Amino acid sequence: MVGDSLLRLSLGGMLMLHMKMSLVFLCSMAFGFVSSHEEIALNGDGWMVSGLNTNRSYPAKVPGSIYTDLMRQGILDDPLFRFNNEVYRWVAKQNWSYVSEFEVTANFLLFDHVILRCEGLDTVATIEINRMHIADTNNMFRRYTFDIKDALKEGRNTIHVTFQSPVAYAKRQSEAFPYEVPPVCPSPEQRGECHANFIRKEACSFSWDWGPSFPTVGIWKDLAIEAFNGPIIRYILPESRSVSDDWELSVAVHFAEVGATSSGSISLSIPALNISAKKEIHLNSDDSVVSLKFPVQFCPKTREIPTLKCRELDGIRLCLDVIFKSRNWASFAAGRRVQLWWPNGHGTPFLYDMKVTFTNSQGQNGPAHDLKIGFRTIKLVQNPIEGASGLSFYFEVNQQPIFIKGSNWIPADVFQERISRDRLENLLSSAAKANMNMLRVWGGGVYESDDFYNLADEYGILLWQDFMFACADYPANAEFLDNVRHEITHQVRRLSKHASIAIWAGNNENEWGFMAKRHTPSDPQKLKYYRDYISLTVRTIFDVVQTEDPYSRPFVPSSPSNGAETITEGWVAANPQDPHYGDVHHYDYKSDSWDWRVFPIPRFASEYGLQSWCSLETLLPVSNTEDLKINSSFCDHRQHHPQGESQMWNEISRHLKPPNNSNQTQKFIDYIYLTQINQAVGIKTEAELFRRMQDHVTPNGEGFTMGSLYWQLNDIWQAPTWSSIEYGGKWKMLHYMAQDFYAHSLISSSLNGDNLDVYLIHETPASQRNPPSSSSLKFKASKSKPKHENEAAFMERTNAPGWIVEISIYDWSKQGALKSWNFHVDKLNLTSNLIFHNNLPSMLQESECPSMQHCFLFLRASNGAESCDNWIPLSYYTDAVGLRNSQIMVSDLMQTKEQIDFSLTADAISPFVWLEAEGLNGHFSRNGFLLGHEDGRKESFTFYADQSVDLNEFSQKLVARSLMDVYM
Repeated sequence: MVGDSLLRLSLGGMLMLHMKMSLVFLCSMAFGFVSSHEEIALNGDGWMVSGLNTNRSYPAKVPGSIYTDLMRQGILDDPLFRFNNEVYRWVAKQNWSYVSEFEVTANFLLFDHVILRCEGLDTVATIEINRMHIADTNNMFRRYTFDIKDALKEGRNTIHVTFQSPVAYAKRQSEAFPYEVPPVCPSPEQRGECHANFIRKEACSFSWDWGPSFPTVGIWKDLAIEAFNGPIIRYILPESRSVSDDWELSVAVHFAEVGATSSGSISLSIPALNISAKKEIHLNSDDSVVSLKFPVQFCPKTREIPTLKCRELDGIRLCLDVIFKSRNWASFAAGRRVQLWWPNGHGTPFLYDMKVTFTNSQGQNGPAHDLKIGFRTIKLVQNPIEGASGLSFYFEVNQQPIFIKGSNWIPADVFQERISRDRLENLLSSAAKANMNMLRVWGGGVYESDDFYNLADEYGILLWQDFMFACADYPANAEFLDNVRHEITHQVRRLSKHASIAIWAGNNENEWGFMAKRHTPSDPQKLKYYRDYISLTVRTIFDVVQTEDPYSRPFVPSSPSNGAETITEGWVAANPQDPHYGDVHHYDYKSDSWDWRVFPIPRFASEYGLQSWCSLETLLPVSNTEDLKINSSFCDHRQHHPQGESQMWNEISRHLKPPNNSNQTQKFIDYIYLTQINQAVGIKTEAELFRRMQDHVTPNGEGFTMGSLYWQLNDIWQAPTWSSIEYGGKWKMLHYMAQDFYAHSLISSSLNGDNLDVYLIHETPASQRNPPSSSSLKFKASKSKPKHENEAAFMERTNAPGWIVEISIYDWSKQGALKSWNFHVDKLNLTSNLIFHNNLPSMLQESECPSMQHCFLFLRASNGAESCDNWIPLSYYTDAVGLRNSQIMVSDLMQTKEQIDFSLTADAISPFVWLEAEGLNGHFSRNGFLLGHEDGRKESFTFYADQSVDLNEFSQKLVARSLMDVYM
């Protein structure tokens, strides 16, 4: 039992006494009542922590974790330095006890309710106040509240929060379970801990193939003592719906600590919409829900889903009935027309300020709740495709189909307390600058902070929100499922107010893993694991989502999955990676990642990726000089993906020439540069294929792709990973290229045998399109030119301005085009338009190009308002003829606040020009680009600094290199 292992440790130092008591008097302008709520914040430095095997206590901080507490005291160096993730494994294998003191007044104890509110305890904890046992917890993702009034006394009080070793706890839970639940341990390369699926905490803290093992313990979110009279608002769930040409806003308010009966009133205001309303309410049970709606248009009392198709699996017949529950509404009239919330690139993500306050029957106000809401609808459309197998899979926002462009999000640090709002904003703004409109919050991390979701709302970044289950089966007994039910209920209520959240997903890769990885068809235990999967994913997670958030966003059981088809097959599809349905995860390290023909063409690509190393600048703080060479023990230790280095080396050898510098450090720097080129071009190749295929289908029915989320956006430490942004915020070459392959306008080519096809992809922002008469796309496969039947539903194409297109062939050895094909495109009928088709050998002959090894294509399109370009080698750089080293010259430097403009020229054609300004945080307008193909032409660039920068310092630190520098 948890209580039996409670540590009773003497304190080795003086405790800081929590004297700060926040007494909030919230006065409503409309009603003028005094608050009935007081709070003692337990955050801050007033804590001490002790370990089981130590005789000392150390100052600690809340929110925080044991690692950062020990770092501040000098017990630990930087945990990310060199091999410290293994050196410090002892930390997670101990129990740790946190203790603090706080002052309570006599008046504080006169309140009806005195509650300890724990926003996040990581993870297996025992709480005592004045040595009275309060509770035990075992879920990092739950909010816990406990009645502690009887445990308190006037004057000084003491709180102990004792954490068990998460590693030891998970092991005990696994050993006590009646059968093995895979996977038991991570691969040896990950150097991680086992049984992560037996504890409800951040799975990747036990290690992953892109991150270290730091199974944290501590009070990782706010801790406070609340005192109040009557009920208190715990959650507010606004939901906007479009009804005909109008909108309605429904607001569900969840109360806690209601008691037998309570009464009072709810006040709600949205000043920008001229909404100010008050409703008298009567509550009769704990966790009561009161709902308000503005204005009255349409609200079904009860909505039903038919019984789902039953599935036979090894003699078990599964059927599931789901009923959406009805709600009662109070009605008020809105006074103004709303402005809509749009995803990034499609309009303004407009947000309204809303305030909600509860006033009890004595006229006392509770705390005011301020939140920002967005008016938007979102729909996941899965319709049959005429003439092809499968279903569509795409998102409509405000009745407009949106091609999804983005990436996948992992935790931004191994220690959550180090993730500031500024750091999150840097990452999300970087996603927005790369023209992304969605991030997928991956299911092996954490439900992110309020700052993260608020920023996503502000930047218009849609979120595919996984629930925190990943790459595993789970011990689906009654205790575990009840714990999960509380977790999902809290997180759905906490997060559903955010306009950015577009979809709930039950897990990451559990369905795929069940069918393809962990259980073969002949596995005699398969039925047992299937039942567990259904109990967790369907009867718990899905059931809670349908109860708590039935209308405002879709749900898929897993990612990848076949979406609606998965459900008809009993929630586990025979092939969860079928490209004709749902979403797909694609990884292939053996095929040629620069050849578009090797990729599946799914309806929606929610994961695909390649590895690269982070920059030397990012590695320097966590390495020594001897570490900075290929295949050093440090590099081997940092590579957590099995065969990751050999895969990157093989890819470089296929497309580029491996580095050969005799200086081992310089050879490693060159290797880093080449891995980033290989990753960037590989992901560019796949992303462009998906964008080209959004209007088209192959003979086998693949295509009509409406989403591209590459793996992964960000990093959790300094190592070779799949990220496009390094730990610390520096952009890799992939992120710079994403600016182009995710731009509104893209010119892209495909070479298939001797045939060259060039496509012009152009998206009109959804907020500027004509409202469709029918909001859903009607895909139709055709043997000639597949297209959307009702093109106006997707884009106002007929009014698109004309485009001037130039297709040129260059010789690597000469500046200036050998020949150009220029033409005008008056009308774009589709989003992805085939605008040029020709025989490449004939074009080479016509341009007098000696061979494909000598030449490359350069594509450009412009409509006066915007332009796009692209360059494509006709052979890989291993065989390229004519490339030579170039001199890159900088000129025209000019500074404006935190922005530096400059120009570049080159005296030879220079592919993959890479700019760096070591020590200066920021990003360039472009990087990894082609320079010098037009003789004497200056090209303009900008460096956007994250802080004030000196022009002279920048000019001294600016360094440019290109591909041929690796070989000279």
